[in-house]
Amino acid sequence: MSNPIAYPVFRTTDPVTALRVARQLMAVGDQQYADVSVDVELCTVPEVLRIREALPDAWFRKEDVEEWARDPSDPTGLHGGVHAPELSSDPGFLSWHLPLWASMEYRRVGSVEEEFAAWWARTSGRSGGPA
Repeated sequence: MSNPIAYPVFRTTDPVTALRVARQLMAVGDQQYADVSVDVELCTVPEVLRIREALPDAWFRKEDVEEWARDPSDPTGLHGGVHAPELSSDPGFLSWHLPLWASMEYRRVGSVEEEFAAWWARTSGRSGGPA
């Protein structure tokens, strides 16, 4: 059995530091069943377009429960999730549905961290990439 409870052990707004500390923690842990997940709220069209480019295997979804209750048919597919290659790049469509969430779950360690941290650094206005 696994334990689905996670506790924050380190907080920072610096993506380079976050990735470095995460790697240090991984180095002392049992990596046999380790995986990586990314889940981020996107509040602007440029953020959506940049992460779609940085993580082309991401899934995009909308978490507006009130909208979902008003229109359960969901013709956009955004309540169930839309794969990045199928997500519209039309700024009008995207801005209408903001905020969107982008996710990649249960990936092997080392598969998405660099791209996500680099995207985070660009989006947050920090220079440089992951160390």
